[in-house]
Amino acid sequence: MNTSYNLDNEALTKILLLQNMIGQLPSERAVFEFVARGVSYLPGVAAVDFLLGNTGFENSPTPAALTYPVQMNNEIFGYVQLQLNDTALFEGYRAYIGNLCFMMAAVVQRFRRAEAERDRQLELERRVEQRTEELALQIVETQSAMNRLEEQKERLAVTLRSIEDGVITTDNKGRILSLNRAAEKFTGWRATDAIGLPLSRVYRLQLEDGNTGFTTAEAMTDSPELLSQGKLTDQDGHELIVSHLMSPIHDHNSQQVGLVVVFRDITRQMTMRDRLERIARLDSVGVLAGGIAHDFNNLLSGLFGYLEMAQNTSDIDEIRSLLNKTSSVYERAKNLTGQLLTFSRGGAPVLKTGNLEKVVRDAASFALSGANVSCEFDIAKDLWHVAFDEHQIAQVIDNIVINAKQAMAQSGRIQVTMRNTTMVARNHDTLPADEYVQISIQDFGQGIPDSIRSRIFDPFFTTRKEGSGLGLSTSHSIIQKHGGAIEVESRPSEGTTFHIFLRASNATPKSASVAPARFHVGSGTVLVLDDEAFLRDISSAMLKSMGYHAVCFSDGPEVLEYLHSLSDADRGKVVAGLFDLTIPGGSGGAEIVDALRQMLGDRFVAIAASGYSAGDVMSNPMEFGFTTSLPKPFRKKNLSDLLNKYLS
Repeated sequence: MNTSYNLDNEALTKILLLQNMIGQLPSERAVFEFVARGVSYLPGVAAVDFLLGNTGFENSPTPAALTYPVQMNNEIFGYVQLQLNDTALFEGYRAYIGNLCFMMAAVVQRFRRAEAERDRQLELERRVEQRTEELALQIVETQSAMNRLEEQKERLAVTLRSIEDGVITTDNKGRILSLNRAAEKFTGWRATDAIGLPLSRVYRLQLEDGNTGFTTAEAMTDSPELLSQGKLTDQDGHELIVSHLMSPIHDHNSQQVGLVVVFRDITRQMTMRDRLERIARLDSVGVLAGGIAHDFNNLLSGLFGYLEMAQNTSDIDEIRSLLNKTSSVYERAKNLTGQLLTFSRGGAPVLKTGNLEKVVRDAASFALSGANVSCEFDIAKDLWHVAFDEHQIAQVIDNIVINAKQAMAQSGRIQVTMRNTTMVARNHDTLPADEYVQISIQDFGQGIPDSIRSRIFDPFFTTRKEGSGLGLSTSHSIIQKHGGAIEVESRPSEGTTFHIFLRASNATPKSASVAPARFHVGSGTVLVLDDEAFLRDISSAMLKSMGYHAVCFSDGPEVLEYLHSLSDADRGKVVAGLFDLTIPGGSGGAEIVDALRQMLGDRFVAIAASGYSAGDVMSNPMEFGFTTSLPKPFRKKNLSDLLNKYLS
């Protein structure tokens, strides 16, 4: 370049920008228009015009017009004409504009080649379509000669209808001849790379019986079709579960010339089947747990009812001491059945207002029993009260502490912190502004990988072979039903912390400022409905010791028949009823409570009693016509407290 020209850096920058950007434009006209606008700002240029095509400007308006052909080899794609107002000022940019026009020609040539390629593709498709029509016509014309291939034609029709399935064809030696797009997707191989390779290298299938499932056309003479299911590994190592169909290909002389493999991705269906089977198993376990808990609670009611009666009647101090020690196991056994019920119930929590500290301490300590893991508690002295279901919250703490214990390989330290916290507006994604009690459970294990953190609350998700994947999802559900939230924070190799938020309650706990407990004394008739004879016996004894006349029944209709047989005066002496909800093969309290209300009115105290709260009756007894509820197993004091409350 002649260095004697005084070139403007800004102008050179514009030319360079034009060179860089024309390759990104969508069409020939856009290239010419863009260059014309850009060149018009160069020094010495008054105006710029352009023409597309190989016909030049017929009349040059002025001698100062400078015309550049946009040309590649001998092919001219157009012209760019500059009207100059200062030839000397522009002189130094001539070569740059010439080079720019050459680059324009390269870009336009690329456009035209692409368009020519599209035209060729359309022509090829037209020829293929035409040839397909010709072949179809030939098939129709020779239909009578192809009866022996009817079965193969049917299989071909199935393949065509299943075109979204993977299809691979091979020759007699098992070398790949073609793959459709679905087969490319499933195997991870492009057809251009796979053609000519052995089928076993591209289609890496492991059948359920451990075989590869591969064969040659010659080997399938006696087995016209092989249908199976297996695991397919693609080129990147990802695995799919596929159903797999392999059939021979015959030519017009009925000679086997190769194989066709048709396969379908059924991973999602198999995963769903496994999940449904797991749900069915868990439902069965839940029903079993509820049934066991119900029967066990009935047995506990009888066992400890008779035990309590023995305590009250024994005058020997040594025997009374042993009975007292035996009774200390009562709450532990009761808590065990409570855990079974929580697992099987899944219903609304039975809320009672109180302090969370004891529940959290006991549940954490119980979960760590026998483990080489210590638990440190840091609990605020002025902890707010919360309305909560004791058994369900204990289950949440138990699940999280067990996970923490497992994360530390059975040894280490867990920190449990409980604080009052106030949530302001928009300070939390799901919780409204209010006062909450926050429970934080921290372990110092390996932490949760980022890749799975978002899935830990998903049902059935677990990283442990022995895990069910329900612990954290159940905990999440329980906290949600309490109107709270559960969150997790974790860093690799530093540990994990779960934060639980439960809304504080202004209600006063039932035990606060209550007069010293006294056993209830009353009079009148109390109805007792239970299918177990020993429970009827114990309940009757409890009521008799309080001054009542107990009338016992084993089925609901018996209660109604008894009431119908009474005179109005005797019916007026019936003050309360203790009704079991579950009567195998009969009617429990829920089935007869409405009829009882019609006969005895609102004054009648109807108590729902059950060892299995599968529905909402026990948590919301008044909505179902009852006055209150009494979970089994119960002691005399529990029954006395209820009667003190409703029959004082």
